Amino acid sequence: MPSLPLCNSKVYALDIVGVIPDELWSLTYLTNLKLDQNYLTGPLSSSIANLTQMEYLSLGINALSGEVPKELGNLTNLIVLSFSSNSFSGPLPSELGNLTKLQQLYFDSSGVSGAIPSTYAALQNLQTLWGSDNELTGSIPEFIGNWSQLVDLIISDLSNGSTSLEFLKDMTSLDTLILRNNKISGPIPSNIGDYQSLSRLFLGNNTLNGTLPALKSASLLIILGGDMDTYYENLYLNKVVGTDADVSYNELSGSPPSWIDEQGLQLNLVANNFTIERANNR
Repeated sequence: MPSLPLCNSKVYALDIVGVIPDELWSLTYLTNLKLDQNYLTGPLSSSIANLTQMEYLSLGINALSGEVPKELGNLTNLIVLSFSSNSFSGPLPSELGNLTKLQQLYFDSSGVSGAIPSTYAALQNLQTLWGSDNELTGSIPEFIGNWSQLVDLIISDLSNGSTSLEFLKDMTSLDTLILRNNKISGPIPSNIGDYQSLSRLFLGNNTLNGTLPALKSASLLIILGGDMDTYYENLYLNKVVGTDADVSYNELSGSPPSWIDEQGLQLNLVANNFTIERANNR
């Protein structure tokens, strides 16, 4: 009886310690490899280029080090790629722009640095991008605004650059938008209130100004300041609900928006430039 090739391998949260064995890279029929939440160390081998059938590759929450290999760009069948929460160094490989089938990309807390490569403009099928808590530089690329299928966008802590939110003007499919500490200036786009799917908006530690637009999504949670660690914890536990709005520590102005009472929100206006009219009590 002929042996069947191994297509799926799940070694998830099994406390595996050490380097990834070279033998793994000879399993060329693999389409799904899940190595999350172990204690894997050492560099990610360039021999990963052999796994050209791979569709789902998840390496998150380990201690992998060295540079993210450019050979990942050879895995052009990838739909999901995650290397979050590792100890990588160096830049994001420009070759990841070859992964035009990619729908989900996670590299938050991975240790990468430098600018987001311009080649990523080709990732037109991307639905999820998580890239927070790294050493990224430059501004948020304007080409992200052309990712019409994007649902979740999380980028934080960009340095040595500035940007506006103009690139968001046509991204109506967004559900989660978290752009914390990115030196973003200027107003919040007025049409963001028309984004019916938008349920989580976090724009803390920027220098936004202008007024808050009218918002039509009853489930929208607005956090423009506040405790991000608590937010992430609740996000992973699915405990985030649209009952509080924190717009503290920006430069927003004008009168508080009329939708506050309509949506029954608890609103924090601290450290802004809002004008609040006092009732005439006689």
